[in-house]
Amino acid sequence: MLSNPNARNPQFKIGILAALPLEAHAIRGIFGHIDGEDAETYAARTFIKAPMDMNSYTTGKIANHRVVLAHMPGMGKVNAAATAAGLQASFTELKLVLIVGICGGVPQAQGQILLGDVVISKNIVPAEDAIFHPYGPGPEITEQPDFGRPTSVVRSLLAKLEDQKTDLEKITCRHLDCLLQKPGFAQSRYPGDTEDQLFRPDYIHKHRDPHDCDCVQPGKSCTIAKHSSCDQLGCEPEYLIPRGRDESTTTLMLHFGPVASGDQVLKSGQHRDRVAKTKKVIAFEMEGAGAWDYLPCLIVKGVCDYADSHKNKKWQKHAAAAAAACARAVLDLYESSIEQDEGMTPLQQRSVAESRVLYYDEIMGLNQQAYLQIERAEEKATMKSLRGPALFDRLPCISETVYNHYDRQHDPLCLEGTRTAVLKDISAWADSQNSNMIYWLTGWAGIGKSTIARTVAHTWGAQGRLGATFFFDKVPGGGKRSAREFITTIAYQLSSEFPVLISLISEAMVKDPNICIKSLGDQCQKLILRSISRARSILNGQPIVLIVDALDNCETSEMGIVIRLLGDISSAGVRVFISSRVTPTISFHRRSEHDGRFRAFELPDIPREIIDQDISLFFQRELQQLNTNWEEGDSLQQLVDRIGGNFLWATMATRYIREVPGLCGRRLSMLLDSGATVSPIEAQFDDMYLGTLSDAMPSNLSSEESSIYYGLLRRYLGVIVVLFGEIAPASFYELIGLEGDGSGADGIDVHEVLRNLQPIMDISDDRHNKESLIRLHHPHLRSFFTSPTRCTDERFLVDPKQAHYDALHGCLKLLSGVFERSQNETGNLSSDQRDHMVDTEDACTVWEWSPAARYACRYWVRHLKSSGAEVHPGDPVSLFVKNHVICWLEALVQMGSTDEASKDLECLASFISDTQAYEFGTSLRELSRSFADRKAQIEQDHSMINQLTMENLDRYDG
Repeated sequence: MLSNPNARNPQFKIGILAALPLEAHAIRGIFGHIDGEDAETYAARTFIKAPMDMNSYTTGKIANHRVVLAHMPGMGKVNAAATAAGLQASFTELKLVLIVGICGGVPQAQGQILLGDVVISKNIVPAEDAIFHPYGPGPEITEQPDFGRPTSVVRSLLAKLEDQKTDLEKITCRHLDCLLQKPGFAQSRYPGDTEDQLFRPDYIHKHRDPHDCDCVQPGKSCTIAKHSSCDQLGCEPEYLIPRGRDESTTTLMLHFGPVASGDQVLKSGQHRDRVAKTKKVIAFEMEGAGAWDYLPCLIVKGVCDYADSHKNKKWQKHAAAAAAACARAVLDLYESSIEQDEGMTPLQQRSVAESRVLYYDEIMGLNQQAYLQIERAEEKATMKSLRGPALFDRLPCISETVYNHYDRQHDPLCLEGTRTAVLKDISAWADSQNSNMIYWLTGWAGIGKSTIARTVAHTWGAQGRLGATFFFDKVPGGGKRSAREFITTIAYQLSSEFPVLISLISEAMVKDPNICIKSLGDQCQKLILRSISRARSILNGQPIVLIVDALDNCETSEMGIVIRLLGDISSAGVRVFISSRVTPTISFHRRSEHDGRFRAFELPDIPREIIDQDISLFFQRELQQLNTNWEEGDSLQQLVDRIGGNFLWATMATRYIREVPGLCGRRLSMLLDSGATVSPIEAQFDDMYLGTLSDAMPSNLSSEESSIYYGLLRRYLGVIVVLFGEIAPASFYELIGLEGDGSGADGIDVHEVLRNLQPIMDISDDRHNKESLIRLHHPHLRSFFTSPTRCTDERFLVDPKQAHYDALHGCLKLLSGVFERSQNETGNLSSDQRDHMVDTEDACTVWEWSPAARYACRYWVRHLKSSGAEVHPGDPVSLFVKNHVICWLEALVQMGSTDEASKDLECLASFISDTQAYEFGTSLRELSRSFADRKAQIEQDHSMINQLTMENLDRYDG
């Protein structure tokens, strides 16, 4: 084909028009790259503008196409016509121009059009040049000639798009998901079904009360009403028309049909319906009419309102994002003719469309040596450029999940001399020829897993063995990250790092053009496993390592699939490094998918003193330049102790201290003051704790189940929070009065409920475990769970006094059972037989008790004190003392806690406020003094406990 000698910028075949900044912002988000944003594409941004062309442009690549985006100065067909004329003059070879943005939808068209749906124009019809408002009779609809038919290129494309409508919708949804995860698109998320409100066409958006405004009269309007929300005006819900998708259409829909284009915003439901009925249109917009005469146009617009008086801007950003995603999907399916570019070498001319893939396969995939023998730098650069159109522009990649992404450049790495044990273990695993192919690093939030993952990624990247990384950071807004593009992101990076894989992955995409929207299993098999298998001989044992960080932040429903696929990838000879918290879901899938076939390293198993040494070294290096006396005295050790082994806390603390140089000393003192109000660091952790807890909870509970579930959770979590010592799961269930396996409470398995708290505390998967202790991950969690101002989710808020009372109740019930069994074994002695009591030392041998019973013996009085409860005659506390005080005191003495026995008796006396029990309280005080005075004798002769107790308490029979 002969080229046009007068052509300007012939490399651009696709144009896009955007009227509003929010539309242009969404469109920029779908570019694979934008010219001029980095050094490599700076030269590519140069293009020739025609004389008198006043437009502003953005150029770059979308899918396989060089694309120019024209930024309009405003809405309307006049602006569109001026922009289109300049675009056509400067970019003479455009074959397709998409007008992308937002529009008003006809709600009842094609069954139902909802907000957030996307309309694609089959043709454009003119709308009346009148101001469309609802406050008076609309203008008569005058017949105006429709615009001409679309060009043959547009008609052909429309036929293909309609035929592949289902696939187009799926691809659009995939691109929309990807777009919404990018920085700057948090406000473009789906507003929710409840925000999709359609009022009856005759129900006007205006003041309702004549005292507010006279616009309540027919035909009247006011500016205030136009700029007020429905809530502010009191628009009544009874005039709403029910909307919503059925179960078979849960995602956005695409609609093809005529689109009305005018120069004014339509704000009348009645007029909308009149035009729609007469002209059969499905939407209203304002730019198509101006560009139609100049360019081969296709309108792709997201529905942001229903073109009635109730319209608002809540849906505009989401609708613009949906339209941009659809435009990207359209370009994925659009096949333009790739013509010979001026200045191409003969080698480049051979690479057009899919022949680029085949030719590159000939040079690279089958014979790598051929590439190595190309000595001319020009030809090497040419070969490298062949990747782009054939692969990288078509392979979805979530760039922010890569370890060296721009946004991660300030993320910390392990300081030299810290984390030596775990880094040494990881290095040994990576270098071993016989070890398991999966290394799984676990630990609680903030212990430093991601910092270690980044450190090994940088190390292996420098060594040339790093194949790919995927950091499952939470997406903006706090949600978990989808694994939808997990495999394609890994495949993209593998191709970048190992050129031999480029042709193989490209070939897979040529054979199955829809592979990127198929199941993750299919993607993994075709893009990664087969490609690595075919390249094994060329790779010749070259090590490849894949790093997956924060796997617990993967969508729960997808986590099992990802874990299984990581096992498949490791079976192909790729070493897989994983870091995550230990959650019930991960524990289950680790057992079911890998069954111990991985090397595990648990960061909490590192001795606390080593962790504290690393944190101390971190503080010394990070804060050494501060002009404060922070290293003097105990400040450093106090700061280390306050952190509780949490590296994330340490990183955030140093950032907070150094943020304002003049306030470094003051901020350090604030962090060291344990009695201070919540610090900004703790406030950030509170948000993290709430998000972590919410993510860990089941989401499919009924109202009744939710009430029972969270009631039990608060009760038993509360006891854990207020415990004065750490105990194993089996001991905990014994203490709170459950079966030894934690089952039987209202038909709910308490152990499984508490396992959901693994992201914030250690609790063994083995409910019978008697060695591993239940332990909160950070000391601050105790104050977090008991503070209404910090724990703002009532599902997890603990009442500390009630929790102490629950613990007290469990302690007394457990001890009573122990003592009653002991007394039964020695003859079931009653209070009437006290004069004939025998030495009960054998019956109360405390070292034969369970850990739970020993805990109860030592701490039940402290739980009583912390609960704030009073002691009255006949209540559980007074009955326990009356029936079991001798055995209890003897057990304390056996445990070497004679001083504690004296203090506990004094404490008990202070809680007896009932005047009828005054004598009892006095007796307890006297017994307390006797214990203190005769401590040495009591410890030598336990029989004195019986004697002193009977002397002091026999007078009370309450």
